[in-house]
Amino acid sequence: ITKGGIMKYYLNPQSGTLHIEGYCRFTRPAPKEYLKFDTEEAADGIFTKNCKLCQMKKEEVLRKA
Repeated sequence: ITKGGIMKYYLNPQSGTLHIEGYCRFTRPAPKEYLKFDTEEAADGIFTKNCKLCQMKKEEVLRKA
C-alpha cells in the first residue's frame, strides 16, 4: 500500500494489464502512456488482467495487515 494506505492503479493500454503503483518494476515510475485510476473498480471493464507480480504483493500486504 502506498502513502497513506491509498493504492493507485495504472493500466498498460497495450497489454490491458492493471498494475498497482510501486508493486512491480513496471510502475517505478509508471510510463506516461499508462492510464491512471484511483480505484480498481474505476478500471473495471477496461483491463483484461491483473499484473501477477502486483497481485502477489497485494495479497502479501493484506495478509500482514
